[in-house]
Amino acid sequence: MTATPELRFPEFGLDWRSKLLAKPSDFSKGKGISKSDIHDGGATPCIRYGELYTEYGEIIDETVSCTNVDPINLRLSNGNEVLVPASGEVAWDIAVAACVMRPGIALGGDINILHTTDDGRFLAYYIGGKLKPNVARLAQGNSVVHVYGQQLSSLNVTIPEIEEQKKIADFLKAVDKKILLLRAKHDQLTRYKKGVMQKIFSQEIRFKTDDGSDFPDWKFKRFDEVFSFLRTNNLSRATLNYVSGNIFNIHYGDIHSKFQSRFKLSDEIVPYINTDDVPMKITEEEFCREGDLVIADASEDYADIGKTIEIVDLGGKRVLAGLHTYLARPDVEQAAKGFYGYVLQTFEAQLQIMKFAQGISVLGISKGNLGKINIPHPHPDEQQKIASFLSMLDEKVRAVSAQIDRMQTFKKGLLQQMFV
Repeated sequence: MTATPELRFPEFGLDWRSKLLAKPSDFSKGKGISKSDIHDGGATPCIRYGELYTEYGEIIDETVSCTNVDPINLRLSNGNEVLVPASGEVAWDIAVAACVMRPGIALGGDINILHTTDDGRFLAYYIGGKLKPNVARLAQGNSVVHVYGQQLSSLNVTIPEIEEQKKIADFLKAVDKKILLLRAKHDQLTRYKKGVMQKIFSQEIRFKTDDGSDFPDWKFKRFDEVFSFLRTNNLSRATLNYVSGNIFNIHYGDIHSKFQSRFKLSDEIVPYINTDDVPMKITEEEFCREGDLVIADASEDYADIGKTIEIVDLGGKRVLAGLHTYLARPDVEQAAKGFYGYVLQTFEAQLQIMKFAQGISVLGISKGNLGKINIPHPHPDEQQKIASFLSMLDEKVRAVSAQIDRMQTFKKGLLQQMFV
């Protein structure tokens, strides 16, 4: 059987050929390298199977781990091997592959190692892309799933001649490099913002008035001196949907998992309440306003308790704070829009919230205790300058995140269109 991909470099014209991925004898297994065997500055670079999920993409040029285990007890790479994890928690997650480029790298246990004369990079992209559903179907098990070299060897693949394989792999590697550069830029901006926030809220950095004079010294107030709490609805997720309705709802689970700290309705995927199906008595005061804080009052994680989003842009829509949330509305004479959402992101505010958190498996904080935390209270004009500056940094971070998403979507399309 012959075939050609949907997207192809014009200099190649030969049909692709179908074959089995490999012979069972082309597969071997890595040798166990335990966590205690990992040493910074160890003599032998190594790859453990869990790192195939967390640390690497389809091509491994450099490793993140080293070991001092005697090489005689290790399985060392020759270069161009394709690595597929032999176990994992979810069938879909186990369907990944990476090509180790260098010789002399120790390959840990629970790794299927494919020794091939094809371009290993090409096969890694193929297995983790077009072949991913086929690999996932091979996985067996319940709490832990497994896939074996003998199973992988039975996969049908359709591949070009080696030169076209190399051309495709080189192109996809260039796309990956662009994504890595964008991620590095994102990390750099995020670290910069974190450092600047620390300096601003420690008052190492101060802003000036428009005429260049100093703002007054900062004061500190209790949270409930600046904010008042309003009623929120208690609808469960079962009453919500992401398709249609006439009111948007901010559910505490989405605060933890989906929403940005600065809430713009145009940027978020928000569930609806359909009030035709769920009759509710809602006063106009209970709808979120720009400048409001919506605070999650429960979490399983100390570091996440009291996670807060600030409403900065509703786009003219109606939004309610929902289950396990507090809606805190500022005194507009005391609080500039956009400022206190940043305050509650600071380590000092989070530490106070964690001290008040109560519970065992699930942690919670009461309105009374939340109202007791001390928050900085600069002059409102200085608040606005701080908020505007940090908002500008957020927009830069958000723009790079959008670039990363677009590049990842582009790559995903390539992995479907450049393979058969």
